[in-house]
Order: sequence, then C-alpha cells, then structure tokens
Amino acid sequence: IEIHDSDNDCSLIAKASFLGYYISFDKREGSSTFCGLMSSMNVIDHFTPDTRFPRLIEPAHHSDGNDEDGLNEDDDDPYLFTMILDQNPLDSPADYRLQMSMKPLNIMISKSFIQQVVSFFNQPITKIRRRKMAELEVKAYTRLRELREQTEAQLRKAMIQRKDFDVEVH
Repeated sequence: IEIHDSDNDCSLIAKASFLGYYISFDKREGSSTFCGLMSSMNVIDHFTPDTRFPRLIEPAHHSDGNDEDGLNEDDDDPYLFTMILDQNPLDSPADYRLQMSMKPLNIMISKSFIQQVVSFFNQPITKIRRRKMAELEVKAYTRLRELREQTEAQLRKAMIQRKDFDVEVH
C-alpha cells in the first residue's frame, strides 16, 4: 500500500508492506473455522529526508540481532498477528470461539512526517469539498443507524438463543 502526496507531483510519502499472510476457511458438518495469519508488516517513511528511522512501523523483535528474519528461536508462534474464529468448535461447549493474538510493534514517527499528515487533513475547504463532506456525513450517519439497528437485532437474537461465546485476546 502506498501513500502519495497529490499536491507535490504525487511524491511517495510512505509505503506499507504486509508479508506472509494466510487466510483459510474450513467447513465441517455442524461447525466451521476461519483462520487469518500474518507473519510481518512494516511501514517505510519515504517523506523524511535522511531519516535515522526509515521504518515507521515494524514488529518489535526481541532477538540478539544475529538472526536475519528477526524471529526469536524461543518463540513457538512465528506470526505477528493470528485470528481464529470457530463456529461450534469441536473441542469446546461454546457456540462461538474467537482467539486473537498480536505481537508488539515498534512505532517511530518523525515530527516532519506528522506535520505532513496533518497538513494533508488541513487543506482549505472549498464549496465542492464542503458539499461532498456533508453528503459523506449523511451517508455515514445513515450507515451508523443501520449498523446500530442490526447490532441490536443480533444481540436480541443471541440473547434469545442463549449462545455461549469463548473469547481469548492476547
């Protein structure tokens, strides 16, 4: 994913990379499992000249620096982010089970980068832009109201059906 400055010859501001991602869906009779994994991610600063910290966001590795991939040999989970959602899991009495884990990230952002992002959002508001923002606000409010009604209906249904949830977040 790349972020470009449209006011400055579309120059590259930052580039995000997501590495080693895996998604699966397994359906069994009476149950199903969705799994999403990601090995690594980083965001590279292309805006700040001669920065000492070109990686804005990267996994926080606790290694001795000798391993090239930054993975700690004592760590049995090689993934930065893991999410598993089970419906009627085979090894649990719960109706749904959600397991999520994410390893820590290092986030290093320079003052000039933050100023560039702020200036992007502080562009002068023209009549056309004001109209588009008003239209977007109406659409967002309408969608929020729809989501609220849908969520309330789903919660009522879940309470009536007395579903059991097992949630584990690390």
